[in-house]
This record gives sequence, C-alpha cells and structure tokens, in this order.
Amino acid sequence: MSTLKVDTIASDTTPTITISDGLSVTGVTTSTGNIDIGNDTGRLRIGAGADLQSWHNGTNSFIKNTTGRLDITSTSYLYLESDARTYIGDVGMNEPQAIFIADGAVELFHDNSKKFETTSGGIKFTGNIYGDDNAEIRLGDSGDFQFYHHSSTGTGRIYNSNAAGILVISDLVTFKNNAANETLLTATNGGAVELYYDNSKKLETSSYGAHLGDSVRLTLGGSTGTPDCHFYGDGSNTNLQNITGDLIIKSNSDGDKAIVVKNGAGTELYHDNTKRLVTTNQGVDLEIAGSNSGVRIHGVAADVDPYITFRRKNNDGGNSEPAKIVMQYVGGTTHESGHLDFMTNPDSGSAALNHRFRISNNGDLLADDTSIGSLSDSRLKKNVADYTYDLSKFKQIKPKTFDWINPKEHIRDTAVRGFLAQELKTVDDYWISENGVANREDIKLITDGKVLTSKLGANDAMYVSVINQLIAKIETLETKVAALESA
Repeated sequence: MSTLKVDTIASDTTPTITISDGLSVTGVTTSTGNIDIGNDTGRLRIGAGADLQSWHNGTNSFIKNTTGRLDITSTSYLYLESDARTYIGDVGMNEPQAIFIADGAVELFHDNSKKFETTSGGIKFTGNIYGDDNAEIRLGDSGDFQFYHHSSTGTGRIYNSNAAGILVISDLVTFKNNAANETLLTATNGGAVELYYDNSKKLETSSYGAHLGDSVRLTLGGSTGTPDCHFYGDGSNTNLQNITGDLIIKSNSDGDKAIVVKNGAGTELYHDNTKRLVTTNQGVDLEIAGSNSGVRIHGVAADVDPYITFRRKNNDGGNSEPAKIVMQYVGGTTHESGHLDFMTNPDSGSAALNHRFRISNNGDLLADDTSIGSLSDSRLKKNVADYTYDLSKFKQIKPKTFDWINPKEHIRDTAVRGFLAQELKTVDDYWISENGVANREDIKLITDGKVLTSKLGANDAMYVSVINQLIAKIETLETKVAALESA
C-alpha cells in the first residue's frame, strides 16, 4: 500500500504531498506548484498503458512515447534549447537523423550517413542534389544565376539573366561527354585551349595564335559535310582547296580582286582590280592596257643582272639552260644603262651557254655571225621569174647624212648615214612601211601618228653611194668609148 502523507497546512506555506510508493490518478490533476519525484527510478507515466513516460535515471533525462506519434504543438514559438548538442535519431540513438551543435554545425543524415552540414563558410554536402524537372537552383540577390533541367527539351541549362555574363575560374577546365570518356574541350592556365571532335583534338591555341593538326581542315561556306572551301596542311604541303565556284582573293575593303582561280579553268592576276595575267591551256596571256604597260623584270639586290631562261623540259634537274636573255649592266644609278644579250647552248651534252647576239646600250648590234638568213627553199615558192632592178630607179636613190632632232633617243646624234623615207618612197615604196613606233619625244613631231620606216640602213647607204659612183664612172667611160669609136 502506498502511504499518503500530508504536511501541516499553514496559511503562509505551500502544502506538500509525499508518496512513498507511487500515485495513480484517474481524473484531472491540477497543481499550482511542483510535482516532485524524489528518486532516480520513478517515472511520470501518462496514458492507460503508460504510453507516454518521462523520467531521470541519475545521468540523463528522458521522454518516451510507445504508441502512435508524439506531437508537440505550439501556437507561438517552439524552442528546443541546449548548450551542447541536440540530437534527433532512432530509439537508442544508434542512427542519428539530425544533429544541432551549439556554436557549430547543423548536420543532416540519411541511413546513418551524413549528407549535409553547415560550416563557418557556408554548407557542405555529400552525394548528389536532386530536383524535379524545371526546378531551379537560383543564386544572387535577385536569383540571376540559375541551374535547372528543362523538361520539354531534355537539356540541362546554366543561365545568368545579368548582363555581366558567366565567369568560370580554374587553372584547368575540361568538358567531357555524358560517359566522361571523351573530351570535348580543355582550357589550361598559361597554356592552350583545345577543341575536340569525337575525342580527337582538332584545334588548339598557342603563343602565336591557333594551330590545326595535319589534315585538319578549316572549312568555309556551304554546309557541314559539303563546304565551299578547305584550308589545311597535310604534313608536306599547305592546301587551299576551293569546291564551289571560283576562288577569289580580294585586296582591300572595297573588294578589289587580286587573284581569281577559276574552277576548272585558269588563274587570273589583277592590279588595281584590272586583270593583267591569265593562265590558259596554251600557257600564259598578258593583258596590257595603257601606255608603258608590259612586263618588267628587275633585280632587288645589288650586282644582280636579271635574265629570262628558256627550257623545254627539266631533264637534268635544272642544271643546264638551253637559251637565255640577259640584261648586262653597264652603268648608271638613277637611270641605269645596259646591254641586252642573247645566249644559246650549242651542245646538248654541255651546260655551257655561248654569247650569240647583243643589242648594246648605244644601239649597236654585235653578233657571232652578222649574216641574216631568210627562207629561200624553192619548194615554198611559186610564180618564180628572173628579176632585174630598174637601173634608172637605182640611180634616183640618194643616200644622206643627217642629225637627229632628238639625239638622246637615237644611237648616233650627228652625221648619221641613211635615207629620207619620203624621198625613197617616191622612187620605190617597196622599201618603205608605216607604223606607230616612235620614241617619246619623236612621236610629238609626227602629227598624223604614222611613222615611216625604211628597210635600207647605214650600210645600204654606203653600198648605194659607191654603186652610183661606179655607175657614173661607167657611164662616163661608155660616153668616151662611144666618141672614140665614132671618130
């Protein structure tokens, strides 16, 4: 039997009820003071089956619910206070679910494995963070930076609504495929940025620019797989391959043409957007326009005489030169002077060239053989007849000596031997022709633009003069002979 002891109640004291062996209450107990259980084995048990219990075992204090759930309800704030740690876990605290550490971390667990904790610098998690489709992780005061999975496209997205952009900071950045077994891009601090296709590196940056590996092509225009143009190196050569239309290289912002490579045809070279040279199936065409236009060959180093070499085929590796035209420098700095030499190789077993003909800087002609041959094969001719030149005409041909009005444009300036073309034309126009060839100052004197030229020159003037003198002597002798015979 429990003993119920009631202390003397005085008007100025709080009554105390002491129960030595427990107390069972079936109604409502109201107390304005304390209910003390004065030992370490006693428990406050509530419920028909003592389902809710509270007790102290001398070391720790406990609240235990064995049926249903334990609800702690507050219409205002609810405080759980501890100066050390607050644990939430299974019965017996063998597997914690949450730990709250005073002046420290909050730790969250799953199946006795810590997954999340707060730190002095923020938070730390172990494992993965999962969210539903279109659920976003937002960072920034206005949630400007977002991570999410887009359900309708199936794409993962990183989005920054702020115009400042996205900055990735690392000494090494690598992008890989979903299986992490193929590289898409790498960026190395102080080194290269590398781009890959199908796990094969195609482009990398370097200190001098960007590098494409052998046979990796820079393609332009068209579409993927069928571009208009390829640019690449193959380990031996550098290739620019045009597929569609013509390859046009332009020289300035106005789009002036410099080089045009015709698809399936020739190549054109331009100057100031005007075509000057065209390759053809027969060789090269030069397109000349304007005065003083043509081909100019000049040296870019001192003591180098420019030349043109002619070869049929490079049979000997380029050691011999069958024929050559050379400009031999004579003198001058601002205005150079030189000879024009023509050379040929007389022996197919030798690489030596022999001098054959020279046009000297003063206009003189020098040759190994001064004879000039012409076609004379009878098999090439018809209407053949004997020819006798009219002696009376011959005697009318008058050699002259003269001075050039513009001496700098001619070989000799004074006492030049020759003929007057207009005078010779009245005698025999066979020797005279018209053309537009003249020197710069001379052409100013030709008002009709037609310059008369003669096939007879200085040597012919000597021959005609001597022959005419001999004719005069013969005619004199003939006259004397005729007088003697008639006497």
